[in-house]
Amino acid sequence: MDNTSPDRERPSWAPKLLRRFAGLAILLLALSLFANKIADTDIWWHLRTGRYIIENHVIPRVDMYSYTAGGNRWIDLHWLFQVIVYATFNALGSYGLSLLFISVFVFSFLLLRSACLPQRNYLAAIILFALAIMAASGRFLARPEAFTFLMIAAYMAILCRYERGGANRLVYLLIPLQILWTNMQGLFIIGPFLISAYILDRGIRRFVSGPESRESEKRSKGFRTLLVVLIGSLFACLINPYGFSGLAFPLTLFTRVGGMQNVFAASIAEFQPPFSGYNLTGSIRWFGVFMVISALAVAADYRNIKISHVVIFLGLGYLALNARRNIPLFVLATLPLSVEHAGNLVVRLGDSKGGKSALWVKRLELTGCAALILLIPFQICRVVNGRYYVSDRRAERFGFGFKEQLFPRGAFVFIKENGIHGPLFNNMDIGGMFIYEMYPMEKVFIDARLEVNSAEHLVEYRRVTADPVAFRRLALKHGFNAAVIAHTSQDALYLMPVLYFSPDWALVYLDPIAAVFVRTVPENEVIIRSDRIDIGRRQVPLIAPDDTLNDSGPIFLRAFLDAITPSATTDSEAHNWFNLGLVYLVMGQNARAAEHMKSGLKLMPFSSEAEYNLGLAYDRMGEKGMALQHYGKAIVLNARHARAHANIGRIYDERGLKREAEQEYNLALRYGGENPIVLYNLGALSYERGEYETAREWWQRALKEDSAFQPAIEALKKLN
Repeated sequence: MDNTSPDRERPSWAPKLLRRFAGLAILLLALSLFANKIADTDIWWHLRTGRYIIENHVIPRVDMYSYTAGGNRWIDLHWLFQVIVYATFNALGSYGLSLLFISVFVFSFLLLRSACLPQRNYLAAIILFALAIMAASGRFLARPEAFTFLMIAAYMAILCRYERGGANRLVYLLIPLQILWTNMQGLFIIGPFLISAYILDRGIRRFVSGPESRESEKRSKGFRTLLVVLIGSLFACLINPYGFSGLAFPLTLFTRVGGMQNVFAASIAEFQPPFSGYNLTGSIRWFGVFMVISALAVAADYRNIKISHVVIFLGLGYLALNARRNIPLFVLATLPLSVEHAGNLVVRLGDSKGGKSALWVKRLELTGCAALILLIPFQICRVVNGRYYVSDRRAERFGFGFKEQLFPRGAFVFIKENGIHGPLFNNMDIGGMFIYEMYPMEKVFIDARLEVNSAEHLVEYRRVTADPVAFRRLALKHGFNAAVIAHTSQDALYLMPVLYFSPDWALVYLDPIAAVFVRTVPENEVIIRSDRIDIGRRQVPLIAPDDTLNDSGPIFLRAFLDAITPSATTDSEAHNWFNLGLVYLVMGQNARAAEHMKSGLKLMPFSSEAEYNLGLAYDRMGEKGMALQHYGKAIVLNARHARAHANIGRIYDERGLKREAEQEYNLALRYGGENPIVLYNLGALSYERGEYETAREWWQRALKEDSAFQPAIEALKKLN
């Protein structure tokens, strides 16, 4: 006889096992993305400032690193972060630094998991967690914002529990947390914003429920508690070395992001809108998926909608859509809310038709878990073997410590050993390492500190990297004695031939990462005579010297982490081939450029950018068939490669294949945004067909992008 109630099913081990394996798969995916080699260039000025604070027991208030912005007020609200990272680096080396950031990311998602409890539906939760991890993966970097991620997660964990009737005392912990946040990263104002969203919700619900109701009394108490916490957190924001100026600092960040017309957004990739057309990475696509699913879940679960959720969704969604660096802020803050609303929908679906849909919902959950278990390992493999980062044109790779052969330490060692003095010119990307290696002996021309650099200085920098005459004037203005530029940076790369072919400059150092030029003046005569490089004759060393950035810290820690992480040993060597190939390409040494690109592709055959550059080398040598072949390979590896589409269109155009050319030009615009050359070519095709008004529209669009674009100006004159 069966005494078991038919309403109570005995749990099977299979569903539990599937859920656990699905959760384990997501955990491994997260860890693989958290463990990436440090490639962010800003880490160097943070480390140098942390050292300065510890050694001098003072927090900087004016810029001391730069000769162009020296003496400018510097509101360094990263100071606590800088002390933490330098102390970690000093004690445990670069591998310890990696472990610090991995720990921060792990704790952030653990806190978010607690914010999602209790879960209404496991499948909805793990799918949204997987999407959130992928969407935020573009910003799992060694930067101060990592601690902002941790704080957002902590705030959401506490506020979500408080909203559900728990954490009544824990909510006061937000005040000391706000003090820490204020002194670690400039986006600390998000803390009071999150609290305000929940206060607004409590206040409106209290008003709607009526003053006499018991529910209103309960909400009134919660409202007063949150109001006290908000006031306390605002006062906590004032506990910083700069007082009210520090409190107002987030406005500086918010006014310098968003929109392609903003000079900061145009100069710094992370400030560009995610869907502007610039480098639409995998993480941005995942962000789009996460945002759409979250929005649909919130809208469809309108019965349980809360004003706090709408405010958080709209406020942080606006920031995320204005600047790609803000994507994780939205993802982390809305993840618990999305899980709640998606779970409500799934439960409601299971309860529909008198509960008859529950079995189908359970089957869907198990099928979803099985699918995640099967699919996630493929993504982990792409992360570990580097394909995930290569496809997004990112420098990070799976592993620990600093990314090898990325930072131009050899160039700075050469400058110091040979007594080359300033003023020195440098490109922006290496400004952080310049500060770390050269301060206080020399001061930097430019770096990426928004707190210090003015819009005018950035405009001037962008102009001189594109205009040889402007660079010559700037060199006379500041009296540059030398220039150190990393040709791994596009803006600096185009300065290479300008300096190399100028009689005023001599190339005295070159490795796969950077170059050093000195002025051809008598005081530099000795080094010019002994070290001047003829790029057409001298074989450039393939490996940059003195790459010892990962040599510090406990040996056992490095040995252990190296032993448990597989590494792509050919990665750095391949990039060195590619980097030198680019140098030869801009110098007009197309045959040598092609040789270097082919050598690199043997080691890394899945680089679309290298295939494109190889095609460009053949293109410039007049071998159009080979150029088409490699442009085509670049598109196979990355269908959104706008420049490859544009160049294929140009070759088709030259061969008289007008329809095919037009198709490629349109693809170039779709994937790369408004490009004056492509717009002009489309106008020329329309003109050839006698479609003069259409041609006029194309050429006017070209001039809208570049008002000085001469071919479009001449074409419009001819048309008129």
